[in-house]
Amino acid sequence: MKPGPGRLGAAMLLPALVLFPLLAVVLVTTLWPQRPQEALFVPIEALGVGLPALLLAGRGSIHERLRSSGWTRTQGPAIVGASCGMLGLAILMTYGQLLWTKVTGLTMPPGLVDLMTLTGPGPKLAWLTVGAVILPGVCEELAFRGVLQRGLLGLVPGSSHLIALRLLGVAALFAAFHQDLYGLPSYLVLGTWLGWVAWITRSLWPGALAHMANNSMALVQANLLEDSWWTAHALALVPFGVLTFATGAWVLLRSERTRPPAPDRKAPG
Repeated sequence: MKPGPGRLGAAMLLPALVLFPLLAVVLVTTLWPQRPQEALFVPIEALGVGLPALLLAGRGSIHERLRSSGWTRTQGPAIVGASCGMLGLAILMTYGQLLWTKVTGLTMPPGLVDLMTLTGPGPKLAWLTVGAVILPGVCEELAFRGVLQRGLLGLVPGSSHLIALRLLGVAALFAAFHQDLYGLPSYLVLGTWLGWVAWITRSLWPGALAHMANNSMALVQANLLEDSWWTAHALALVPFGVLTFATGAWVLLRSERTRPPAPDRKAPG
């Protein structure tokens, strides 16, 4: 197999993740000036994140680049553990976000509120499902947990101390990419969890599906569940979130211990 993402590719991706989304917005705005605002999510993710990540994911064919960056077969328990942990973490992140809002006074930007608010089934729901749920799970995992994380960590983990620091570093880059002080704690926690999932499973699939599940829940929360509902049910939901998250993490650790050794343990050049 061709070498996977390396340090040079990871370094080149950082400025690309600043430039390419801007170019995608300019391109779509020029070609389709009357587009609905929510339609911009699709080119930003596909052209602004996914395309440069794929170009910098190594050498060889598209299939080889995807495989070497982490799109490899994984075990069912890993997907279950990642999704279960994500459910619990999403609940806990909601309360963390409420606390962050109370401490800082920051709120979700009004423009983002309008973008995420639905009036029923229709084109807007379709655009958000593709651009804010599915594509981030694919494109952002390829970019951050594929190219950046593998480029910084390699396929052979070093000491646990260094791994923790580097996972936090990639999570910080993930949070910075979203340029949202209101959601900063959630992006840091989400990025750290998805980074750990990708590292321990050696695959992007569990984290990608968990990422999609998290964004789906965020869309549901934005339209159906008010802050007052979360406050009223905190005594039940917080313990449930802790238990669900712990169960997901335990399933992931257990699936890794029972997994046969991977054949590609050599770090990419």
